[in-house]
Amino acid sequence: MHLHTVVILLLMRTSIIVDDRILAQARRRAREQGLTLSAYVTAALQRDLTARPQRKARPFRLVTVAGGRLMPGLSWEKLEHQANDIDHASATRRR
Repeated sequence: MHLHTVVILLLMRTSIIVDDRILAQARRRAREQGLTLSAYVTAALQRDLTARPQRKARPFRLVTVAGGRLMPGLSWEKLEHQANDIDHASATRRR
């Protein structure tokens, strides 16, 4: 009787709800890799849980003045030339 209790504690099961299409893909992948579905899901969860979280890129926001106009003395052409100069200098340093 004591051994039976220990076995139940070691083999606890957890039920989860998984979309049928995802489950079918998981079963296929497990079969391709020669794993049981449980082993495949455990490995997939382990990979996800140990992966480094990716930082979300901050959305770009163009800061302008005077109601959406460029500052006095600036033009889109000047800004484009400056950006090209920076790109050229950066590419030259990499070589």
